[in-house]
Amino acid sequence: MGFEGLPAGEMDCWQEVYSTGQHLQQSLSILSRWLPWEADRCLGVELTDAMGIMVGCLTPCVRQPVLTLPSGRQVLWVWQMQSC
Repeated sequence: MGFEGLPAGEMDCWQEVYSTGQHLQQSLSILSRWLPWEADRCLGVELTDAMGIMVGCLTPCVRQPVLTLPSGRQVLWVWQMQSC
């Protein structure tokens, strides 16, 4: 499973997750709330190993706009990773 959420959004909820077990429970909680039809399929999931998690973030920023609409809004860009 992999989740991506907006910084300070409802899925930006990993700050108090310190163990792999907590990580799995948080993932299942996200599934239950946002994708209940998938949560039913994941009732018996387990981590692949004791280090089977990955946590990180990237902050999007516009570096090279590709298209500007008549409204002035930019619609395509290149992402740059920044530390969180």
